[in-house]
Amino acid sequence: MPIKDQAYWEVLKQRIWDILDFDSADYSDHFIRRRVESRMRFLELTSYRDYAELLITSRKEAEALFFNLTVHVTHFFRDRTMYDSFSHKMIPALLDYKMTLVKKPILRIWSAGCSTGEEPISVLICVLEALGDKVKDFFISILATDRDDAIIKAAKEAIYETSQFQETEEYILERYFEAYDDQHFKFKKEYMRYITYEVSDITKKVQNNMDIILCRNTVIYFHSDTKVKLYERFYDFLNPGGFLIMGKTEVLVGPARQKFEVFDQKERIFRKPRH
Repeated sequence: MPIKDQAYWEVLKQRIWDILDFDSADYSDHFIRRRVESRMRFLELTSYRDYAELLITSRKEAEALFFNLTVHVTHFFRDRTMYDSFSHKMIPALLDYKMTLVKKPILRIWSAGCSTGEEPISVLICVLEALGDKVKDFFISILATDRDDAIIKAAKEAIYETSQFQETEEYILERYFEAYDDQHFKFKKEYMRYITYEVSDITKKVQNNMDIILCRNTVIYFHSDTKVKLYERFYDFLNPGGFLIMGKTEVLVGPARQKFEVFDQKERIFRKPRH
């Protein structure tokens, strides 16, 4: 689809920032252009100027574009090999270390870019399964953040289609979820107390004193200088011995690359030195 007014692109980006409060400066031009043009193709528009005018007059289209810019495709235990490493290697190492520090340690986890909650719930299940009867010996706190109000609202409702359990074992489904209707399951209320959902932009606010930070398949959309700053901040706000988990296609860049220890290169799991 040829665009007839390419010179208007920068104006359109500013319009997106003004209308959606979406700071395009942190994202690659290619990513934003691809998402915008997918909406334009759907609407059969070939002018950036016309699309900019539509954003002003149509709240529905503004919401559709915002969703297109921020949507995360996900399901429970997405990328199973990462969760296997998380459960069988990383969690035991972290829990053993935490138990040497205090009698009843706090385990603080941040799911950055949590979408509709599949990741933080998957992580919580792994932790609870690893702890078993020892769960009473820990304070578990999972913070799950995303920049979209509607997505966080859906995460809090915790109702999921059956298709989102394609990598979920049957006993896990039975233990942690309950039937909502013929096509949906709901995460059990007794486990929701471990997770706090919050609307937040990781480029503006990084949470501190974390033991685990999961930021998977989100940073790939950012400019290189934003990535460098973000990884440095992740390092600074992790507790000693804490872990950073990245997406399989992401690469640790900047000074943080020399600071983190590699824990599982294949699964992109890195550890902050304990001392």
